Amino acid sequence: MAAFAALALAVAPQAALAHGIADSARDKTVAQFVPLGIEHMLLGFDHLLFIAGIVLLADTLWRAAKLISLFVQGHSLTLLVATLSAWQISATLVDVVIALSVVFVGVLCLRRTDPDWTLVGFAVFGFGLIHGLGLSTRLQHIGLPDDGLFWRVVAFNVGVEIGQLLAIAVLVAAGALITRRIPRERLRYAGALAFIATGLIAAVVLAFQTPEPTATQAATGTSGCWQSDAAASSRSAEAALPRKAFYRPADAISEQALARAIAGGRLVIRYDPALPAGQRAALQRLSETPDAAIIGAPSARQSEPVRVHTAQRTLTCQTFDLDAVRRFNNTWVTDPRTG
Repeated sequence: MAAFAALALAVAPQAALAHGIADSARDKTVAQFVPLGIEHMLLGFDHLLFIAGIVLLADTLWRAAKLISLFVQGHSLTLLVATLSAWQISATLVDVVIALSVVFVGVLCLRRTDPDWTLVGFAVFGFGLIHGLGLSTRLQHIGLPDDGLFWRVVAFNVGVEIGQLLAIAVLVAAGALITRRIPRERLRYAGALAFIATGLIAAVVLAFQTPEPTATQAATGTSGCWQSDAAASSRSAEAALPRKAFYRPADAISEQALARAIAGGRLVIRYDPALPAGQRAALQRLSETPDAAIIGAPSARQSEPVRVHTAQRTLTCQTFDLDAVRRFNNTWVTDPRTG
């Protein structure tokens, strides 16, 4: 048992950091998203442990294949739909759920009798749906360009499945070798304890050691952004409001119109026209979110990548931080002064 505890302590911190996607991915071609998906899968230790637990729990390769196919269907569905629809969820919360899924299969492996496989199938499919949402959120955070977005997501998912097949092949081969030396029941019991310990430790690490930045952190510059009081500005009562939610670098937009939008309670995102296309696309998706009172417009006069204006406060970001912009917007929406 001590050996398995040591293994859990060694693997859990790795699992807590296993699902990040570098911002550089936004510049990759569609074909390059296939190896990116493979890498993401093979570095996701908590995901690999979940798959290993399913293989150990199923007892037969045919049952394991059916359960894993349900997981694949779940995360493929939400990965594609959520990315194209701009649905997001806390990626850290997803990682915690996946870590707890490792605990789930570990507990089932300890049972002396077979579980209800239909219920297990529904649970595995549900974990797949949640995992797909997490993958989608991380992809959206890097600001993928709208051009070719569908095919990039498909290519990434293909890579994830290739990585998963490689992992399963290695797990099955390793299991076949180990069971020649260790009785299956003893292996199942020891593996279950390791899964439970690893999953619990990973969940704690994720929940308490890697919290998502808070609005206060964004305000004090932890994320490269800070808030300040809005500068007083004059506006013409005759100025027309902006006609659309997002203006590209080459689009003409009246400063008076933007000033009127701010005074009227809108949130205006001014961005450096030299921002990479992927980051501009991310701002456009945010601005065009249904029911959002957001205007995105270029500003050739500012040196910062992003500056967000409301009637009361201004958020200035020295680095592109879409999460900080979202939090700032959410805070502004709930501010009684917006009414």
